[in-house]
Amino acid sequence: MQPVVRPARPDDPAADLLYVSAAPYYDRYAGGEARARRLLAAVYPRARHTASWEVCRVAVVDGAVAGVLAAFPADDSEVLARRFIRLTVGRIPPWRLPRLVRHLRASSAVSPQPPLGMLYVDALAVGEAWR
Repeated sequence: MQPVVRPARPDDPAADLLYVSAAPYYDRYAGGEARARRLLAAVYPRARHTASWEVCRVAVVDGAVAGVLAAFPADDSEVLARRFIRLTVGRIPPWRLPRLVRHLRASSAVSPQPPLGMLYVDALAVGEAWR
C-alpha cells in the first residue's frame, strides 16, 4: 500500500484531481463546476499546456491514482498558459467570453511571478480517500 510516484500518462484519471486543486479558479474560468470538469477532462490528454499530463506526476496506490502534482519550469509558464487558453477558449460558450476575459485579466494581476530558472508547482491534490 506504499504510493508510487511516476510521470503521468494521457490516460490517467487525473483531471478531476487537477480540478480539485483550484476549483474556484476553474469554476470561474469555465462558468461552473460541471463545465470546468468537462473542460479539464478534454484537455488533460493534450500536450504542452498547464493542465497537461506532460507536466504532471501522479501518486498511485494499489493501481489507483491517489494524487497529482503539476509542475513546470517557471521559464515555460507563459507559453504553457497561453496554450491552455487556446485549447479551452473554443469550449467556452460565446456569451461567457466577456466574463472570461475579465477573469483572465484579474487572475493575471494576482498570479505569482516565480523567478526564471525555478520550478513552479501549479497544482497539488490528493484524492479524498487518501487524505
